[in-house]
Amino acid sequence: MSATPLPGSRLLPAALQSVGGHLLDDPRRALALAVGLVGLIALADYATGYAALLALLYLLPVFIAAWTAGRLAGASIATLATLSWMVMFHSVNPYSVALYFYWEGAVLFGTLQIFALVIARLRRALERADERFVTVLEELEAAVYVNDMDDGRMLYANRRFRDFFGADAHSANAREFENAFEVVPADFFARAAAAKDGSLALKGEFRDPASDRWFLVHAHSVGWVDGRRVSLKVIADISEAKQAERAGRQQMEKLQLSAKLIAIGEMASSLAHELNQPLTAIASYNQGCVRMLRSGRFDTAELLGFMEKCGAQAVRAGGIINRMREFVRKREPLRSAHDLKAIIAEAVQMIAMEAEKGGVEVVTDFAPSLPPVLVDAIMIEQVLLNLARNSIEAMQQPGGEAKVLRISCAQDSDAMLRVSVRDSGPGIPAPVAANLYTPFFSTKESGMGIGLNISRSIIEFHGGRLWHEPGAERGCVFHFTLPPGPA
Repeated sequence: MSATPLPGSRLLPAALQSVGGHLLDDPRRALALAVGLVGLIALADYATGYAALLALLYLLPVFIAAWTAGRLAGASIATLATLSWMVMFHSVNPYSVALYFYWEGAVLFGTLQIFALVIARLRRALERADERFVTVLEELEAAVYVNDMDDGRMLYANRRFRDFFGADAHSANAREFENAFEVVPADFFARAAAAKDGSLALKGEFRDPASDRWFLVHAHSVGWVDGRRVSLKVIADISEAKQAERAGRQQMEKLQLSAKLIAIGEMASSLAHELNQPLTAIASYNQGCVRMLRSGRFDTAELLGFMEKCGAQAVRAGGIINRMREFVRKREPLRSAHDLKAIIAEAVQMIAMEAEKGGVEVVTDFAPSLPPVLVDAIMIEQVLLNLARNSIEAMQQPGGEAKVLRISCAQDSDAMLRVSVRDSGPGIPAPVAANLYTPFFSTKESGMGIGLNISRSIIEFHGGRLWHEPGAERGCVFHFTLPPGPA
């Protein structure tokens, strides 16, 4: 199916269009019109006794012939016009010298011939410009189409458009064609159809369900050759970019899960110690209950109290296991409203044993009346655990300073909630700080170098920012921000 030609090759002034109408679309009809005009001008010139200089009007039929039928047709009408002038003018020749008559005829003939040549070349230049424009549009890798804003009728579609969506799409109404897509944002095409002031430029993405391909579309309101506003849309295939983005996201999820498992592995000894306490208590309470029952002498209230304590310790042990299982579970991000203080408190519980083992005091400081945040709580816990564990490890270096890990939360002036993790360690050297967020860069012998990179990705996914700065006196402070969620 060939492309619809752009109407640039029919750029005839509106005044001439009103004279000839559809006659100018057909070269034969245009020539007939030109011949008729020559006759009318000659008769009018003769009737006025050549006092009105109507010979200038011969430019009009010469223009029509040269524009619609080419240089030869224009030259023929110019010759006919000159002969008509000479025949009619000869009968009332006011010149006493014949040479002047023939000289004026020669000037008229030359002028009309040059005019016909210029018009024909101008027409050809416009056609070539039109052809070059259409050729460029046809060879573009992007799909391009133009539709009327009022009725949605397709006015132009290039080759790439037909390759993407098939030949039938070109003949369809643009609105029917666009309704078949899953568009982001949903009101994109509606807004593009309503833009008629020429100032609106929109960008959106849509998926073609038939081919499962993704496209990026730019829509502009432009002026068409007849003066009306139309919608120009340029569509680029971004399926490969979407696939790469999806693959990158999946890879990041795998790295994130690996980081969680590594964190759990490194916390295994602390986890075993934390589980040992409730399990030991359960065993002790159970043995006490067994002894009381075997003796046959027991206080029912005392026995019930031991059993309740035994159950409470079992719940505590189960909570520890469930918390770890939820932390490492692979799942899609689930964002919902959460109390940020509760998330921080949960993370502090998970690193409490490790902090105690390293001699680190964990201090929390929360500003009052903090709004909730719309986050995936497990992902934010992972960020906090990663930052807290890095701080605990940094404070294990000898230095004699008090080991204090301070986690604070407050609301910034721009309404973002800021969480700060501050340690009293030796700080981060400048060469290390320059590569701190680079994937697979680590200062630990057994580190993978993905923890901070994943943490930054998680915070940016939630619309926030992660960065660090030196402490006021010593150590380092990591900050990350999160936007407030619905109240």
